[in-house]
Amino acid sequence: MALMKKIRNAKNKKSSQIAFIIILALIVVGLVISFAFMGTSNIKTNVSSNDISSQIKTYESAISQSRSDLAKNPGNYSTVKGLADLLYNVGNLYGQNSQNTKMTAAFIEAGDLYLEALKYAPTELNDAGKASLYYQAGMSYWFGSEDDLSTENFEKAIALAPASYEINATYATVLFYSGKTEVAVKVVDNCLAAMGEDGEYYSEMLSFKENLAKSIEELSKAAENESTTENSGETTK
Repeated sequence: MALMKKIRNAKNKKSSQIAFIIILALIVVGLVISFAFMGTSNIKTNVSSNDISSQIKTYESAISQSRSDLAKNPGNYSTVKGLADLLYNVGNLYGQNSQNTKMTAAFIEAGDLYLEALKYAPTELNDAGKASLYYQAGMSYWFGSEDDLSTENFEKAIALAPASYEINATYATVLFYSGKTEVAVKVVDNCLAAMGEDGEYYSEMLSFKENLAKSIEELSKAAENESTTENSGETTK
């Protein structure tokens, strides 16, 4: 499908990747899904374009301090998790500022650190908490264009929290964006089965499924129209 190829290729335009997936979640799929995870830092992440460079410098300073703290106290869960959050957030800013190489590196390191945090997680961290870390790693790796690692960690998150609306809806949106529409539908169906009709977000997931089906249908029609137009153009040459 020509249109779907263009959607997948758009992922390679890293400076627009973050904005595009959020737009896709908000408009195409019809859900409000936030991909910016709350960090331990109180630094603001919602900044104007004029303020991005200064915010990046602030984050880079905080990251430097966090690395120093981690060197003094290696294996500290909060510090490792906090550094991952900082890197994830600065990766977002790098993307907005078209610093693509730095963006990719920051997201990949964030993914690595979310997984490292699992090694030092407190004993009271339950499955939902562990699932959140896998989920954050999955999103980080996806933004870092490490699709296989992203998939692996999303699936680990879902294994621990099969009825999580946020994790499943986000993963399905990523799959849709990546052109894996059949897998996206399966993820949603599995979540609905895990939730059961009495599940807290069952109705929301049903709505998500309906919107997803409509979006897939619209993409299919658009691709067919584009293919027809392209064939028509070749014929007239």
